[in-house]
Parts: sequence; C-alpha cells; structure tokens
Amino acid sequence: MNILVPIDESRFSRSAIKHAIALASRAPRPVTLVGLHIVNVTRTRGRLLKDIAGLLGAEPMVVPERVEQHFVQRGAALLEAFAAQAAAAGVTARTELDRGAVAERLGQHAAAHDLVMMAVHGETEEEFPGQGGGTAERVVRRLVTDALLLPDEWGLPGEGRLADDIAVGFDGSEGSMLALRAAARLAVLTGGSIHVFHVASESPDADPLDEARRRLTDLGVHGRCTRITGVPHEALVVAAVAAGCGTLAIGYRGRSHLKDLFLGRTTEHLLGRVPVALLVAR
Repeated sequence: MNILVPIDESRFSRSAIKHAIALASRAPRPVTLVGLHIVNVTRTRGRLLKDIAGLLGAEPMVVPERVEQHFVQRGAALLEAFAAQAAAAGVTARTELDRGAVAERLGQHAAAHDLVMMAVHGETEEEFPGQGGGTAERVVRRLVTDALLLPDEWGLPGEGRLADDIAVGFDGSEGSMLALRAAARLAVLTGGSIHVFHVASESPDADPLDEARRRLTDLGVHGRCTRITGVPHEALVVAAVAAGCGTLAIGYRGRSHLKDLFLGRTTEHLLGRVPVALLVAR
C-alpha cells in the first residue's frame, strides 16, 4: 500500500508525518510512505503572458530566481528530514519534489497512490490563523484517491487515535458504499473496528443499515450499525465522538450531499474544526 503524505513547513504537517509513520510502522501489511513537497513559486521568465497570472497572486507565484532557489532548497531539506524520520522508525519511504499549483499537482500525484494522508491546515493557517483550509478542500475535489484529512488537534500517535474505531456515514448511496469500503481498508491497517451510522431522516422509506450489514459481512470486517437522528453533518460528528471513533468516513458522492456539507464553501471552516479525522472516499 502506498500512502502519499504532502509536506510543508507547518506544525500541522509535522503532526501528519508522525501519524503516517506510526500507521506504517504498525500496519500488518507492507506500507510505503511517499513524502511530497510542492514548490508553488516559479522564477520570472521575462514573458508577460506566462508571468502575469503569478504576478497577480495565482499559483505558482512568480518570484526572482534566487527566491525560487530558496524554496526549492527548503523543500529538499523538508523531504530529507522526512526520509530520515521514516528510516529511524523502520518505515519504507521515498520522496518527490514537484513545482506548480499545489492542489493541481497534488491531484496528479495522488492518482498513483492508494491513500492521501494530510493535515487539513498548513503554512497559511500557521502564518495567518483563520485563513487556512482552502487548499485541503481544493485538493479533495481533484482527487480520484481516498483522502484521510487530519484535524489540527488529533492527538499524538502514542495516544491511540490511529487505533480508534472508524465511524461511517451510511445512507445507502454509492458514495456511502465507497466510504464503507475505504473504512474497511483503513481498519485493516489500524486494527480499529467500524461503527456505521445512518441518519434516519435521510431515507425514511428504507433501512440502509440492512445493506450496510451485508456489506460488512462481504468485506470480512467487524462492525456495528446504529440509527441516529438529526442534521447529518452535525449528528454524525456527535455520534462518532460519543462512540469513541477517531475517524469519520464519508463518501464524496451521496444522496445527502455530505461532501458538500463538510467541504462546501459555506461550511469549509467545519473541515478544520471537527475533532475527528475525515476519511473522504472516492
């Protein structure tokens, strides 16, 4: 299993690295971590049409060549430190340095991996509190790979969050089927069990939990199924926390549009404030 770990200079990224290494070191099957740093600046080319977007603030930002070299060297140093940290833990790892717009390049790299494991926030949030989080949303919308988004305060690996149960928001849709499958894959690595929650108001004429039980049997994983009530994105978080789950799995496509509630523009702040990790299944 290959897990892509985006890396920057923030404390949020350092925490994600610790969790990824802890996951890989304890997994019952081989896991390779791939540290990726994207340099989102480029040197001036002297061509107005090529440089104008960056000069206006779009990624990658256009800077003098010496500034570009500084960011390239900084990225190489971050990746070197990541590789050393993984090696010290006995974890197989490799590194990749790329350039360009972060969300676009991350989406390209992610297609070759089984899971993206990243912090919700990064350098922007660290330097300008309250303004971060947009990159994570843009990245998830571009992915064709499952993504595990870690909140800012998720606890250190030694505190057991990786081994906590995994909650799944299930409404019987294709997206929730994918969420259940992604949760099962993660549970194999972490040793946690699965707790499926169905918000009753989502589908009053059927009982999706019957299908969830069949799926759990087919996947060969242990799980519990519970019906809850309330507003889906609020009720699921409350239920997950109450059940002691460290991660909430949701499908990117679902009839309740959970991905819009967690990742939509009007509630993107919620992405960084929920106390559990979000496993977004694709």
